[in-house]
Amino acid sequence: MNRLTIRPLLLTLAALALCLGLTLPSAHAAGERLSHLTWQGPEGAAVSPQQQGDKTWLFLPASADPSALTLTFDGGPITLSAGEGAAVLTSGEPFDLTALTGQNPAEGTVTVTLTRGSDWLELNLLQSQNISAFFLTSQDPAKDRLWVEQDKENKAKGAAVLLGSDGEEIWSGDLKQIKGRGNSTWLYPKKPYQIKLSQAADLLETGDPGEAASTWVLLANYCDESLLHNQLTYDLAAQFGLPYSPNCKPVDLYYDGEYRGSYLLSEKTEIGTGRVEVADLEGAIEKANPQVDDLDDLPTAQGVSQRGNRYQYVTGLTTPEDYSGGYLLELDFPARAQEEKSWFVSSSGKYVVCKSPEYLPQDAMEYISALWQDFEDAVMNGGTHPVTGLDYTDYMDLDSLARCYLILELSQDGDAFQSSTFFYKPAGEEKLYAGPVWDFDSAYGSYDQALDPEAFSAGQTALGRKLLSIPSFRAAVQQCYEELYPLVEETALSGQPGTREGRLGTILDYGAQLAASQRMDHVLWPKTTPGSYQEAVQNLQAWLARRNQWLYDEVMGWTEDTVFPARFADVPPDAWYAQAVEDVVAQGLFTGVSDFQFRPYASMTRGMLVTVLYRLAGEPEVSGDAAFSDVAGTDWYGPAAAWAAETGVAEGYPDGTFQPKRAVTRQELVTLLYRCAQDLGADTSAPAIPAAFGDRDQVPDWAAEAFGWAIDRGILTGTKPDILSPQALATRCQGAALFQRFGQLLAQS
Repeated sequence: MNRLTIRPLLLTLAALALCLGLTLPSAHAAGERLSHLTWQGPEGAAVSPQQQGDKTWLFLPASADPSALTLTFDGGPITLSAGEGAAVLTSGEPFDLTALTGQNPAEGTVTVTLTRGSDWLELNLLQSQNISAFFLTSQDPAKDRLWVEQDKENKAKGAAVLLGSDGEEIWSGDLKQIKGRGNSTWLYPKKPYQIKLSQAADLLETGDPGEAASTWVLLANYCDESLLHNQLTYDLAAQFGLPYSPNCKPVDLYYDGEYRGSYLLSEKTEIGTGRVEVADLEGAIEKANPQVDDLDDLPTAQGVSQRGNRYQYVTGLTTPEDYSGGYLLELDFPARAQEEKSWFVSSSGKYVVCKSPEYLPQDAMEYISALWQDFEDAVMNGGTHPVTGLDYTDYMDLDSLARCYLILELSQDGDAFQSSTFFYKPAGEEKLYAGPVWDFDSAYGSYDQALDPEAFSAGQTALGRKLLSIPSFRAAVQQCYEELYPLVEETALSGQPGTREGRLGTILDYGAQLAASQRMDHVLWPKTTPGSYQEAVQNLQAWLARRNQWLYDEVMGWTEDTVFPARFADVPPDAWYAQAVEDVVAQGLFTGVSDFQFRPYASMTRGMLVTVLYRLAGEPEVSGDAAFSDVAGTDWYGPAAAWAAETGVAEGYPDGTFQPKRAVTRQELVTLLYRCAQDLGADTSAPAIPAAFGDRDQVPDWAAEAFGWAIDRGILTGTKPDILSPQALATRCQGAALFQRFGQLLAQS
């Protein structure tokens, strides 16, 4: 472990800052900061000061004792001063920080100044409480944290020490692998990681030997300002009876001597003892193919199943005699799914990734994709398979499906039935099971602030709507909610400290446990919304209380005849544009940006606009691809762009581009709608723009006739009674209203 040294003032300040990676505040330009200072814990557990903004911080784990704090450094004694008090420190000798400052860094920032002669360092100390600290150390300095974070595929080796909040060592040893993980979460500055231990261990101290494992994940919770979504949901799901819900616990993460934030140490969703306990088909495939040194070297190929669905599999593999299980499947977005080795597409367009076995032979792919398709066909046919006559519950376990649905719905998970939604299949059974639940960063109202807490989300996805149309599924959900409601109401939402139901605790207790850790995390990763951490926890509690009561009342009110109208969760039923959105979606002109989001105030883009116009025109055949350098025939807007160019409804730019992602203005939207009306043979004669609009002179000449026509026909209204705002960007809800009115006009003519 490198020890800290104090360097004399031999360099210029600029060169010094470059060497140390520090920024000198102007108030101390005459002195040099002390460098190479370390809080020293047990071997392998050390923390160095780090720069954040214009301050230097030392983030201490919960196990550090501020009344016997040990700092190490090279050279002779240094003086630590705080206010009017001062003490002389010797490297490696403990001292009482609280006696000197009267403050505890676990309760707030303690600022001290370290000096030796003219050398100095102003240091801000914070300390965590209540939770373990995990120290990762790179084996190869060239493959350190920064190198790992350059690319999610970069893999490094190292060592680790896990200390309890009391300082007791929980585990230490070598790491066979440290790498990045996640999909959208990997794109944020606070990176999530996956580690592999040299030997399996029970890092969560469950006391169950079966919980020992080699692979663990460190979830960053970057988008969750409460830091509680994942832990709360995993514990709730486990107590609710969903098998294999991940065990987890919060930790403070240190990587190569630097504090990295408050993380959640969690089991990985994978097949294995203590995880998803089904047959290890991946291991069986490896045994059946001893001639293959590395399955990753084998090529993939694509094919079409007997059901007509496209899939990708791994070639050159001998299939084990029994390939009925186990499988771990994940629904995912198309682009991400196609980055995996083995995946298939269902008839409804869902991409399903085979997470395990990752390397799937063709006949096994035929088998598992057919089972999923049978389940989906039965659901889409009202619950009964149109060919076999079997019920959907013959292909999918009803209890796990109902419980999984409720967790996704209650949390308003943004990925529900689209991504991070898992299913597994044991060997010897011709039935899938739903779960485990995973990834709730974007949930509990944080996915999109515009989402209505009193609206269905998972139930408004394509799969969710079909499931809710089946009476037996609704009955199972009702029965399961009788168990879930009191867990949430009487335990998670309880205001009584210490209330627990098995794994599940209260939101307020979870928040209190993490308060000091979050205080440190906030320095590195500031919150994006105003308010304290306590307010973030209270907001989560208030949101869940409202959601739980609304959903329970809705679910328990279902009858045999209940019908679920399609409604986007971000389109309030009393919004001025609500009926317009409902009409244009029903007509097939618009779609949501997801199954349950419309994003009414997002801008219309050129790609969106020409696609809606193309649909309005009946999607006529086009002679070829659009002659634009940035549009391919396979793009979702490709045929529409080609049609728009052929008909003159829309033109490209002088550089040969179409710029499909560029937002359109209200004057562009009205003009293209006007041209489409001309192409459809509608009467487009128009008077001048009425003088009542005070900004009519802002409408350019090329759009004036279109505006006169649209206003005269009642298609266009102002953003205010006397304001047209022609140059403002057009929103999706404005576009929906214009197309609704235009459709009504066409129907009347």
